[in-house]
Formats: sequence, structure tokens, C-alpha cells
Amino acid sequence: MKGGGRRLGGIIAILFKAFFLFIAGILAFALLVTVLALMFAGVGVFPLKNFFLEGFGQNFLAWATLLLFLGVPVVAFITWLIRRIMGVKSGSRYLGFTFGGLWFIGLICGGILVYSIATNFDARAREKQEFSIQQPTTGKLIIKVPDTKVKVYGRWFRMDGIVSMNDDSLFLNNVRVRIVKSQDSAYHISAFKYSSGKDEGTALNNIKEISYGINQLDSTIWLDRGFSLKKGTRFRNQGVQVTIQVPVGKRILIERNVSRRLNWFSLGSNHDWDWEEEWNNDYESWSSDVEYIMTPGGLERVNKEEYRDSDRTYDVDDKSKTIEQYKKSKEELQKEYERKQKEAEELKKELEKPIDTTRYRYKKETVQNSNVTESKSEQHLPIEASRLLMMQMVY
Repeated sequence: MKGGGRRLGGIIAILFKAFFLFIAGILAFALLVTVLALMFAGVGVFPLKNFFLEGFGQNFLAWATLLLFLGVPVVAFITWLIRRIMGVKSGSRYLGFTFGGLWFIGLICGGILVYSIATNFDARAREKQEFSIQQPTTGKLIIKVPDTKVKVYGRWFRMDGIVSMNDDSLFLNNVRVRIVKSQDSAYHISAFKYSSGKDEGTALNNIKEISYGINQLDSTIWLDRGFSLKKGTRFRNQGVQVTIQVPVGKRILIERNVSRRLNWFSLGSNHDWDWEEEWNNDYESWSSDVEYIMTPGGLERVNKEEYRDSDRTYDVDDKSKTIEQYKKSKEELQKEYERKQKEAEELKKELEKPIDTTRYRYKKETVQNSNVTESKSEQHLPIEASRLLMMQMVY
């Protein structure tokens, strides 16, 4: 019996071990396929690889990081799994040290790669471009963004925006719209083109490659959906900021396709010191599909009853009325509470008074007799008074 129990326990242990190794093998195979896909199909998985990496050094560091930092742990896990299946035991630790050393080298390569890419964003440049527009006769300017025929590969690069690519160029819709108060009685539109680089010269050269424009049809301004960079040009925070100056008393409406098709993103610091220095940080916030009018105090909604923010709608007047009603009801409740509290205090005083027991003693009912006597005396009063009057007249 003991021998049979041991054999049964051994069979169960072998089954559990086989199941564990089977699951581990599936996991190892999946990791291996993933790493192989990243290594041998880099162009398919990362089609815009050259959009960030520059030169042989950065490409070498990227591949070294991929192979050593990600690939070595997978190979080590598969090796351990095979040795466990075959039952091979090694008394040497050189294999583990080798895998650990290669992984550490991959970690160092990754750190150097990140530092190397970061140095390409050290300098920052800006260039201003003025657009000539016709003043709308309606006193209202409408801002729109047209659709584009650019082929989009995906949204793998998603930082509040989309990067896409066609056959011969890279396309960025890294554009932001800001509204300020005009210094005169006319509308003005300008664009600030930004770019970073390892030095100022490189940043300025990147700006020169940015081509951005607008089109006007009556009172409607069509902004370009983005700008193109020549194929092979690296991303260095290139972006365009469109500034619209609205005169006091004039109106502006920005349609929803502007916020949907223009997407601002930036790597690193996103603080526009130059822009804030020129406009004293006096830009206006706005919402899509809302008509505004510029006042001396800033932008104000033309239709104040309806306040639309993204997909939510609020009624400002109803909201203010609700607040007033709440305040009034709160005051009434406070007054009612004070009145009830005063009544409770009066009742408490009445309860605390001592009881007068003399008021409840038994007395004979003599009220009727006294009333009768009093009425009789009242009947004799007029007779006596007339007698006295007659006596005075005689004498």
C-alpha cells in the first residue's frame, strides 16, 4: 500500500510539473515571437523609426537595447525551460552571469540612447509669419479646418495628436489656435512656427522646412490641417501656433473640426516663454461651436443662456436661478428654525414654572348671587340720584 501511494504521488507531481512547463513554454514562445517581430520586422512595427533616430550611433543603440535589454531575458527564460524539461542540472553559474551581464549592457545602451535623443532638443527657435486677410463685412470671423487626403498609418504616436506619413513626406497636425484682443479695429492672423534642435542653427533650419498657410472665403478662414516635413527629417518638436487677434466689438466662431483635426503635442518643456513675453500671457480660452464677442474685458459668449463645453451643455441662467432659489430656501429654513427654537424655549420656561395648587381648591359657587345683588344695587342707583336732584331744585 505504501509503495502504491508513493507511485501515485509521484505521478501527480509529474503531471503538475508537465502542466507548469507547458504553460511556461507557451509564455516563452509568445515572448520569443514578439521579440523576433520587433527585431526582424522593425520597419513594419515601427514605420517611422527614422523620424526620431539620427545617425548610426542612435540606430545602433536602439538595436542593442532591443536585443540585449528585451531579447536576453526571453532567451534566458527559454534556456531555463529547456533545461528543466530535459532534467539537466548545471553546477556552474557562468551562464546566469552571462545573461545578467548582457542584460545590464542593454540597460546601459538604453540609457545612453535616451540621453542622446534628449540632446537633440536642447535648443529652441521661433519664427513669426504674418497672414494678410480681408476684413469680414459681417463683423464675424468663422474658423474652420478642411479634411485631408493624407494616408494615416496609425495612432502609435499619440500625444494629443496624430503623426502620419505619405510616400515622400511626414505630416504633422501639431497646430494650436489661440485668441487675443486686437490692438486696433481690425482682425489679424499670424503663425508662430516652433522647433527644437541640438543647437540654434539646427532649430532654425527645422523651422524653414515648416510650410503652413491659410485660405479665406468671405468671412470664413480655412486653416491648414497641418504641415509636411521632408522624408528623413527628424521630429524636433516642430509645431505651429496660430494667433487670431479679434477687435473689440467683433465676433468669432471656431467650429468643432478645428479642435478635432488640430492636435498640439510637445516633448519636454511645453512652456512658451517667447509667446508669453509678446502677449503678456493675455490669451483667451475658447470652446468649439460657440460664438464669442470681444469686449474690453476679454471674450464673452454671445448667447449666454447656453454654455457648451465639449459634449456637455449647461444653462447659465437656470443655474444662477437655481443658486438664488437655494439661497432663499436656505434663509427661510434658517428663519423657521429660529422661530421653532424660540417656541421651544418658551414652552420649556412654562414647564419649569412651579404649580399653583391654590387655584384648584374647591369653592362654593356664589357667582350667581353676587351677580343678582350687584344688578339690584345697580337698579336702585338711578332712583336715588333723581331724588337728590329734586331736593336741590327745591332748595
